[in-house]
Amino acid sequence: KSVTGQTLKDIEIICINDGSPDNCGKILESWKKKDSRVKVIHQKNKGVSAARNAGIDLAVGEYLKFVDSDDMINKNTLKICYEDAKKYQADVVIHDGNKNKIFNGPVFKRLSLSPCYGIYKRSLIEKEQIRFKEGLVTAEDQAFNMMIFPLAKKLVLKKDRFYYYRNNPTSTCHTVKNMVHAKSNSEATKHVYNFWKKRGYFRKKEAKVEFLKWWSYINYDWWRTKSVDKMFVDAVGLDSELFKEDVLSLLDDGTRNKVKSILKNSK
Repeated sequence: KSVTGQTLKDIEIICINDGSPDNCGKILESWKKKDSRVKVIHQKNKGVSAARNAGIDLAVGEYLKFVDSDDMINKNTLKICYEDAKKYQADVVIHDGNKNKIFNGPVFKRLSLSPCYGIYKRSLIEKEQIRFKEGLVTAEDQAFNMMIFPLAKKLVLKKDRFYYYRNNPTSTCHTVKNMVHAKSNSEATKHVYNFWKKRGYFRKKEAKVEFLKWWSYINYDWWRTKSVDKMFVDAVGLDSELFKEDVLSLLDDGTRNKVKSILKNSK
């Protein structure tokens, strides 16, 4: 209802029934009969990344927006975001931000955790062949944003609150076990690291700093850690099975030696 009721009427609504075991499929088909803009895809359960990728592959619209099945959006979301996108010739418009600001790319900052908080120019996604990494049970959304943002020539950040979460106890963030969650998050950051490294982003100091902040945030709950030094130590020390030496190389000599010293003394 929140999507079909958008004040921007010229939209396509792509619904992916990712192997739902209940009546979702029938409900979607009923909406398809009522609204010619609704397209429905039924597939075996492959996870949220595969579902979103199926939607991307089918889309023909100028911009893409993702809405999870248990959430809602403000009726003016698409109208306002699309108007801003056209006004500023933006590749990405992010709403539900902490301020209003226009960024000229590349943008390395973690401005949004979820792709549900914005609209994305489809031609950019297709040109760069960006997709959600399948197989991840968590953090696939953050990885998507961390790949898209540096590619945006212009990004608009808005304070407007348009996205409404519902407290769903059966959602992935509530049901995934801690170890599975940690492994998926770690794989997501490795995926982004390889993406950034391939494009030479780490030659920029800002990219190094922002990546390390995000890496620590997503893997080690760094917002709970008062010490920045400890944040890096935890991130480097606990993720030894993945690209530890590569990440250490992102630090300046003084910080890297300090981290190594603390790691050595903490054994």
